[in-house]
Amino acid sequence: MLRPQPPAPVSGDPATAVSSHARLSGALLTKSRRYSITLGDLRRDRAEDRAEQARPLLCLPAPDPDKALILAEWSYAGSGHRHREAFWAEVTRNRIATARRIARQRSD
Repeated sequence: MLRPQPPAPVSGDPATAVSSHARLSGALLTKSRRYSITLGDLRRDRAEDRAEQARPLLCLPAPDPDKALILAEWSYAGSGHRHREAFWAEVTRNRIATARRIARQRSD
């Protein structure tokens, strides 16, 4: 959803227009939520537009807000650590245990 921008300067002087952009430090997206277009809004609008364009090409139905579209299924890949992850888990566990021991000693 694109939000309206504040009106442009009325003066015909190009320096006024440039100075109005200079106040924004060259940014066209302002921090004002009332007048700005946020990056999230732009991304959401672009994603919706591309989805609308892709639906006919992929023979997909229009989205139904009451149903969920399942695109893939998850499968169990196993549990536990892979490769050298066990080493790093042990290093982390030792660091946490040491930090707790030092904190207990300082509090005593």
